[in-house]
Amino acid sequence: MKLFKVYSRNDSDDVIKINNIDSLKDMMKLITQGSLIKWIGEKKRYKCIARSDNFIIVAKPYNLKKTFKYSIFDLTQMKCNKDNLVFGMYDYLNVKDCNEALEALENSLLPFNEIHENNGDGTYSQTRNTLEISQRGICNIRDVVDEIYIRRNG
Repeated sequence: MKLFKVYSRNDSDDVIKINNIDSLKDMMKLITQGSLIKWIGEKKRYKCIARSDNFIIVAKPYNLKKTFKYSIFDLTQMKCNKDNLVFGMYDYLNVKDCNEALEALENSLLPFNEIHENNGDGTYSQTRNTLEISQRGICNIRDVVDEIYIRRNG
């Protein structure tokens, strides 16, 4: 499988044009595990570790100590950032952890009554594990994505 550039913010000539896809939001649907995303102002690309219908988790290691940077793309709002947890419980370089995080992120999109159970005394208890993208420092996907590379046969 080869990597092909399918999106460039600068609309360069080496981008493979895909019919019927005009918007960045539609382009994000092409991203699968292993796709690469280059951010504006950064040399190393982020790799898609896992994805769901509404979220994409990307990460890149940046030193020998196995530390990494990651981001979560929310395709419903076209925003991205880290998660809202103070002490991270997920290893965003690990596919299994990313899939668990995606399930929790998808639960955050459910209506309140599907996440919480009425205790009958005016209080509610959380019945589903939810995770959200931090609102602190959140940014638009369009403002950070410079290039998108996807894997295709050929």
